[in-house]
Amino acid sequence: MGNDRWLRVKEVFTTALEQDRAQLGAFLDRACANDSALRAEVESLLEAHADSGDFIERPAAARLESPPAPDWIGRRIGAYRIVGTLGSGGMSDVFRAVRADDEYHKEVAVKILRAGYETQFLIERFKSEKRMLASLDHPNIARILDGGTTNEGLPYLVMDFIKGRPIDQYCHEQHLSERQRVELFQQLCSAVQYVHQHLMVHADLKCGNILVTDEGSVRLLDFGVSELVNSGSVHNPQGLVAFTPEYASPEQLRGDVISTASDVYSLGVVLHRLLTDELPPGGTPIAGDLGTIVQMALQHDPSARYPSVEQFKLDIERQQHGFPVSCRPASFAYRFRMFCGRHGTGIAILSAFVLCLIGGVVAASWEAHVARQERARAERHFADVRKLASTFMFDLYESIQNLPGSTPARHLLVLNSLKYLDGLAAESGGDVTIRRELATAYEKVADVQGGYRQANLGDSAGAIASFHKALDIRQALPPEPEVRRELLRTYGKLGEVMAGSGDSAGAIATSRRALALAEELADQPGSTLQDRRNLGSVYVSLGWQIAQSGETERGLLLMNQGTALFESLVDTDPKDARSRHNAAVAYGRMGEILIGIERYSDAFALHTKQQQFAHTLAVADPTNAELRTLEAYALLGMATVLSKRGAAQDALSKQTEASNTLRSLFDADAKDTEARFNAAFALSEVSATLASLEHFQEAELKLRDALAIIEPLAATDDPAMAHARKLQGVDNERLAKVVARTGANRNSPGAAVPLK
Repeated sequence: MGNDRWLRVKEVFTTALEQDRAQLGAFLDRACANDSALRAEVESLLEAHADSGDFIERPAAARLESPPAPDWIGRRIGAYRIVGTLGSGGMSDVFRAVRADDEYHKEVAVKILRAGYETQFLIERFKSEKRMLASLDHPNIARILDGGTTNEGLPYLVMDFIKGRPIDQYCHEQHLSERQRVELFQQLCSAVQYVHQHLMVHADLKCGNILVTDEGSVRLLDFGVSELVNSGSVHNPQGLVAFTPEYASPEQLRGDVISTASDVYSLGVVLHRLLTDELPPGGTPIAGDLGTIVQMALQHDPSARYPSVEQFKLDIERQQHGFPVSCRPASFAYRFRMFCGRHGTGIAILSAFVLCLIGGVVAASWEAHVARQERARAERHFADVRKLASTFMFDLYESIQNLPGSTPARHLLVLNSLKYLDGLAAESGGDVTIRRELATAYEKVADVQGGYRQANLGDSAGAIASFHKALDIRQALPPEPEVRRELLRTYGKLGEVMAGSGDSAGAIATSRRALALAEELADQPGSTLQDRRNLGSVYVSLGWQIAQSGETERGLLLMNQGTALFESLVDTDPKDARSRHNAAVAYGRMGEILIGIERYSDAFALHTKQQQFAHTLAVADPTNAELRTLEAYALLGMATVLSKRGAAQDALSKQTEASNTLRSLFDADAKDTEARFNAAFALSEVSATLASLEHFQEAELKLRDALAIIEPLAATDDPAMAHARKLQGVDNERLAKVVARTGANRNSPGAAVPLK
């Protein structure tokens, strides 16, 4: 049976369950019309439903006659006192309760088997649910806290009280985007995958059993009809089943053996509902790869669905990040289209560059062939091709340098320019212009490899080697002012990378050479505004390195000189964005040093200035990742001071804002190691503050996310990644403490559990 056909069968069947028996025939006449095959399939399901004991959880399903329910309100059940009603299901009632001994305040949900249902099978089912939940410990699954039997002999469970709303209702009320809805669904998949790993099938996945807290955390509830995989331990003499037809798989409706594939189907129904606001087959069809993913999960044949929830979740992650999904044929055209979608900017830039370069090479080769006759013309063309390569390397590179996600494109752009310039240099002999451009190409390669505090690939050793190549070329050139400015720039960048790699002595020695050059250029006749900016930057950089080496006051003195110079430039020209940017960097570095020596008031003032300057610049240039990062670190610095002063809630607000910014930059360019570290560091800061506020579960989730992000950096032996390995160690220690506190307190927010 095709998938569309099955969805139509299921739609008619579930509607038929709502009909009075006297009206059922007329309904089927209307719904099936002349489609005898459809009617036969629906009648077969209705017959299977009747044979199952008519116990599917539907309002129209016949119920066993139950005696009057005890009045539970105000009564004590175990260590808890019932204070209110949460809801009722087919076999049980759920109540809100609090600790009865007043030892501490805790709200819970108490689920009690309804009087009249205490058959041996249902009692065993209740005990089975208790055993299953007791074996599960996952942040997205409601936990069992206690259990027992009432004085009337009715089994009960005590569970987390989850303050949340059904996932579909939450998405609708919060007006969540498609991406946000998918992110919530991925939390659910993680929980169901965990259940399957413990050899269980939930068997009743539906929106009503999936709550979302106000903090946006998913909680999976109600394991009352769960099954142990390949288990026949619970005997069911009545053939009773309990599930929700709208979400049930075909094999559940037929009464066949259920498996993890049944949960995959129900997850497909949930995702369809989240994305269309209707149950399948209703709602607007879901387009693209996401629609194909949903269709595969909803296949009538279990073997045609995803083989596991993990594979289902993985395909969603591929789709969200622009990668080919497994449920689509892996044709070259499809894979190439997805690749282009992920790397559109870089491919467009690179394609233009390659086409121009090929054209230039072809033309240059032709001109070389006729050079014996037209030497002058060949030389002019050589200059044109050199200018073309230079334009791509300088102008185009600068235009995308701070664009999120451009790291791979910058890398390809510079490496190809470098290869071509190498060839030109070999042909041009000692041409000064070509040699200068070649040195600049090496410098840009170094920036992409491991430039300090900018988007890079995390190769600090490669960056240092490339910077030295640029230095070797520039030191051999005539000492003209522009060459000396370029030499100063290379010394400054090399010093920063060496400092980041842990070579403090080498960094300081290199920065001192930069300072000598900067002072000469700033003092010479005809010095420029950029010369004064360069001098200020070297003061700040060298002061930072000296302060980090242990000479704090001496380092701060140099940093103050640089900051004062930038402030004077900004005062002279308030529209000078470059000087304002440099001042913001200086404020941030000084603020970090001052926090380290507990001068919190001064540090807070500097980070506040940093945030104000960076925000103004970022508003004017919203795609500039460097400026957004600079503002985010200003917020983190302010938050650190607030935490030290005991204002943890205010600190958390700033940390969360910074973390959201840095995480979005990392998501845009996962190859950028600086963005990866920044995202992990911000999450770590957020988790520390959450733990101080005793929000241990949220702290644990943030820490696990931070550790997953930082792991690729910490796994390398690059000296420049020492800070990543240090952060990983700190976060692992924090995680152990948070997990211990979470397990000891058992105090996470609970939610209405329910309903069977």
